[in-house]
Amino acid sequence: MALVNVLDSPDISWQGRWSASHPHTSAWGASVILFKTSAPNIVLKTGAGSKGFTVTSIRFGKIDEPCVICSVWRVGHGEIQRREIKGAQEVVLSDEAGSEERVVELVFGEIGGHLEIDSLLISETHTLVPVFAPSPTPPLRLLFIGASQTSGFSTPFHTPPVLPSGSFTSWPLIFTRTLREEDRDVRTTVVARPGIRLCSGLVEGEEVLGMDRRFWEGWDGVGGFGGSVGGAEADKGEVVFISIGSNDMATGVSQAEYLSGLQRFLNALVSRLSPHVKHLVFVAPFGFHTRSAGGSWARQGVFEPQTKDMLDALSDEWEERGYAEQVWHCDTAGWVNGDRCPDGLHFDEQGHGDVARRLREWCEAHLGDVF
Repeated sequence: MALVNVLDSPDISWQGRWSASHPHTSAWGASVILFKTSAPNIVLKTGAGSKGFTVTSIRFGKIDEPCVICSVWRVGHGEIQRREIKGAQEVVLSDEAGSEERVVELVFGEIGGHLEIDSLLISETHTLVPVFAPSPTPPLRLLFIGASQTSGFSTPFHTPPVLPSGSFTSWPLIFTRTLREEDRDVRTTVVARPGIRLCSGLVEGEEVLGMDRRFWEGWDGVGGFGGSVGGAEADKGEVVFISIGSNDMATGVSQAEYLSGLQRFLNALVSRLSPHVKHLVFVAPFGFHTRSAGGSWARQGVFEPQTKDMLDALSDEWEERGYAEQVWHCDTAGWVNGDRCPDGLHFDEQGHGDVARRLREWCEAHLGDVF
């Protein structure tokens, strides 16, 4: 059966930072493409990787762990398929009889590289259908900013060094799906990579760019602010979740430098995302877990309680200035313990699910105007 390219169809929902130029490229894991179709044949053609399919070194303390998995999933009938991408190739996502309409969710499961999409081919006698029905109510836009715990990275002692389903089962995407299951039109952008700090600066004598710059600039000219298929709107979440700081602590960033950097970053976010953003939620990093000889777990927080104190003061300052936006501190102590963190830091799949559930409960309790 002949196939046609539908990559430029307006019925595709691009979620995350996909470059507007062709080939559409993402430098951030958990970038998503959503659509419905009854086409029996679906083929993804990837680009040659001019922006780099090559190994990306993940620096965390003194660990330099290569992350080489570049995966895409198709979801339908409860089925998850994983594909490793190596440069330009054709990936058959569906080749089945029948014409039942189904939701297709392609997730860039990589957590440290780039993915180029050259074309998306389906059977010529079929079309795409939007996942979200037209509605007078605008979609709920969510933005998640973080590092390894947000991106879906798991202990490097696993092989490969990612969750079995990569960023597909990261807590931001699990959280998003719980809302979509209630037929809510939710558009999520995840900006997270393992090893990244909040604060730019020197690490072992080498200048390292932190999220305070990568969020705006991206990587290798890809994935910067406002350059996505959906334009700047894709980055202007109604609710922004920020969870970052473990790598700052692990690489010797001082508490004063971190708090100052976080305050500057939050002020920059509210300045550039206003008036779209309503809430900026600092989801406290989940800490470092160590196990005693007796088997009990101890948790070391990340720059706490000083971060909460700074955010409380910043909230008061914004209120005095008449800002409509609110900044929150979400305390995550007790959400996960070492049983869910094989290396004491990174969650297993159940841990990501636990975090998504607890965050949903927190949002319903504190952000009732949205959730």
